[in-house]
Amino acid sequence: ERFGSDVLHLDVFRTSIINSYRAVNELLEKRSAIYYERPKLTMATELMRWGNSIFFQRYSESSPSFGARGRYLFHEQSQPSVAIRIRPQQMGGAHKLLLRLLESPMDFSEHIRHMVGSLAIDVLPHDPLIEVTASTLDAVVFAATPGTFPVDFVPILNYTLWFPG
Repeated sequence: ERFGSDVLHLDVFRTSIINSYRAVNELLEKRSAIYYERPKLTMATELMRWGNSIFFQRYSESSPSFGARGRYLFHEQSQPSVAIRIRPQQMGGAHKLLLRLLESPMDFSEHIRHMVGSLAIDVLPHDPLIEVTASTLDAVVFAATPGTFPVDFVPILNYTLWFPG
């Protein structure tokens, strides 16, 4: 209010502040397709080199290694008609998840992780690399959690090697 605006942007931390319900509704509900952008996660995209992954691409960027064809394939495989084929595995996994949640609700994060992993093993061809993929995914999820690493909101930390000391 002091600045006479409902929306402020801080370049230092790449943060936008929306200070009224009216502005939130207008920008994030009605115009979300225009303004939505994934956060730039320096640790995951630059330092861990996962920037070309569809999961970390910003909508304003186009990946030379993935591009429009990759987005099309991902979209094609996530259609409801494809999900119908794996419905029995999904239902079984959901049933087991609910039982585990009843037994120990505080471990919900681990239960969900277990369900997703079990579903992947049931649906995908059996591959010895699944365990390696799971551990890699854990590291990527940790690195992609906003605010986990200071380099995500202070990008200059990406270049600390040339600082003395």
